Amino acid sequence: MSFVFFKKRTASQLRTKHGYPSDVADILYEYLMRVGRKRVNRSALRKILEVCFFASMRTEEGKEISFTVVYANPKSPDPLPPKRVRPHRWTFVSFKDKSPFNIKNIVKLSSAINPAFSAVAVFVDKSGTPIIWGATDQEVVYRRSVNHDRSGSFGRPGIFQVEVEGPGIISVYDGNVLVTTLRNQSIVSEFHNVFEEGPIFKKLVPYIQDFAIKVHSRIEKQSIDLEYDWIPDIRDAWLSVFRKVLLQIRRTRHGGAIILNPTNRKANLHIKYDLRYDRLNKNLQDKVFNYILRNEYAEEVHHRYTSQDSNAMPVSLYLNESVANDAYEDNQEAEIGCLNFISSMSRVDGAILLSKGLITSGFGVEIRERREAKSVYLASKSDPKARHLKKLDPTQFGTRHRSMIRYCYYNPSAVGFVISQDGDVRVMTRVGSKLLVWENIQVEDIISGRDPIELD
Repeated sequence: MSFVFFKKRTASQLRTKHGYPSDVADILYEYLMRVGRKRVNRSALRKILEVCFFASMRTEEGKEISFTVVYANPKSPDPLPPKRVRPHRWTFVSFKDKSPFNIKNIVKLSSAINPAFSAVAVFVDKSGTPIIWGATDQEVVYRRSVNHDRSGSFGRPGIFQVEVEGPGIISVYDGNVLVTTLRNQSIVSEFHNVFEEGPIFKKLVPYIQDFAIKVHSRIEKQSIDLEYDWIPDIRDAWLSVFRKVLLQIRRTRHGGAIILNPTNRKANLHIKYDLRYDRLNKNLQDKVFNYILRNEYAEEVHHRYTSQDSNAMPVSLYLNESVANDAYEDNQEAEIGCLNFISSMSRVDGAILLSKGLITSGFGVEIRERREAKSVYLASKSDPKARHLKKLDPTQFGTRHRSMIRYCYYNPSAVGFVISQDGDVRVMTRVGSKLLVWENIQVEDIISGRDPIELD
C-alpha cells in the first residue's frame, strides 16, 4: 500500500514589523481596497482599532478583556443571505438605543458578549463616529470550525471582524481570512503553515503513514469496496487533532511545551510523571474508521437505492450507517475529554512528551541537555531555502525555549513546540547541521490574507 501525503499548498511567508493600532488600520484599509470591499473611511478604522487596542489593556472585575467586533451596516447587515437559512446560522440583534463605540462602553459590554459565542456589531454614524448598534449570535459555530471541532461553517457576518484576544493582542479578519495581527507591538501579516509543507510536515509524515495503515487495515477487514480515496481525509484528521492539542494548551494561558519524539528514547530527559496514555490515538483511529464507514454506507444508500427510486433497501445497510454514525459522534465526544486531559498536563512545569505521534509518554518533563546548540536560525518560510534563514541568538529567549533548542539540536529526529503564555506558538527541529525555529505558526484553520486574488 502506497501513500502520498505531499499536497502543493500556498506558502505563508511571515512578515513582521513594529507597529501600532493605526498601522493595523492602514493595513486593513489597503486590504479592503484591494479585494473590492465596500469603501470604509480610514479615519473610522483607526478609531475602531485604537479603541479595541486600549480596551484590551483594561480589566473588568479583575479579569482580562476579550471580545469580537463585527463591522456591519445596521440597515443591511446580511445583504446576501443563503436561499436556505439553517437553524444554527448567525443572526443580528439590534439594540433599541445606540451607544458610542468607546473604551468604557466596550469594556462594560464585553462581560455580556462572550467572544466564544457572540460578537458586538459596530458601524459609523453620519458623522463618521463609530457606534455600537447590536450583536450577533452563533459565533460558536465559527469557533468550532477554526479550532478543528467541525468540518465547516457559514461565512462570518460583517465586512470585517476584529478579535481582541488579550492585552495588546488584536487580530483582524475578513471572514476566515486573517488580514493582520498586532501582538507585543509587532504586526504579523501572515503565519507559517508548517503543517502543510516543509521540514516540520516531513517529520510528521511517518506518524501519519503509520496511522493511515492501521485505519486501512481495519477497513479492509470489513470487505467494503471503497468509493473514495480517503487518504487526504485521514491525513487531515491526524493533523487536525495534533493542532487541537496545541490550541487547548494555548487556551490555558499558562504556556507549555511538547516534545514529539519518534521513539521512546528518553536520554537527557527527566520525566517527573512517567505514563503511557494512548487513548487519544486509539480514539482517533476509531473516529476516522467510523467516519469512513458512515460515509461509504450513506453513499451506497444514495446511489443504489435513493437515486434509483428503489422501493426496497436492506435493513442491515440502514442499520450499519446508523451504528457507524452513532459511534462517530461518540468518538467526537471522547476526543474532547482526551484533549482536555492532555492539555491540562501543561499546567505542571516541564514539557509533555509525545512518542510515536499522539501517544503521551509523560509530562512534567525536564530537559537536561546542557550542551549549547552550535547553529540556530530563524526561518522566514514554512519550507525555507538558505536565503530565508537568519542567524538567531538563543539567549534572547527564556529557559523553556533555550532548553528545547538544545534538545532538538542534539536529537535531530525530534520536533519541539513551545507555547508562550501570551499565545505565541513556536516550533523547532534540526535540518542538516542547523536548528531551525519558526515563529507564529498557523494553528487555527485560517487563510493567509497575503494574496487576495485567491479569495472568492
